[in-house]
Amino acid sequence: MSELKDQLSKIIEGLKGFEEGMEKTRKGFDALPFIIRSYAERDFELGSGKSAEKWIEESRRYRSQLESLQAELEEDRKPSQEKIEECLSKTRAFIKSLEKLHQYLKNLPSKLASVPSYLLPNLDKSISEARKASEELEKFIIELKKLEETLEKLRS
Repeated sequence: MSELKDQLSKIIEGLKGFEEGMEKTRKGFDALPFIIRSYAERDFELGSGKSAEKWIEESRRYRSQLESLQAELEEDRKPSQEKIEECLSKTRAFIKSLEKLHQYLKNLPSKLASVPSYLLPNLDKSISEARKASEELEKFIIELKKLEETLEKLRS
């Protein structure tokens, strides 16, 4: 159970960071001129599967579930099979969603490279940030898959 506790702590902190990143993304959209903002928000939502706001909501719901499991473990209570199944199901769904977001971020630098620089004054910075976000998200997905494996072992 200590492995699970460690994983949950790491994932919960990662989710908080993810939510902060999505909040920055949302604010970044708000700072764009209207025409570009509308296009960017639509492209993000179509490419990633959700708006930044929806990503934040989904992450908070998932984090809340993991925090509930973590609280049970901290009280030295063995989580019920139902709780484990529920967390496993949510973890799998979240991984699937994040993989779509990761693919979008991975392809974003080439998309941004075709945008005229006068439309996005900090184009190089945006490209660099997209690459970094893609790399960080890939690492986070790996951690989530480890959590999935641990939860899978606890099923029986």
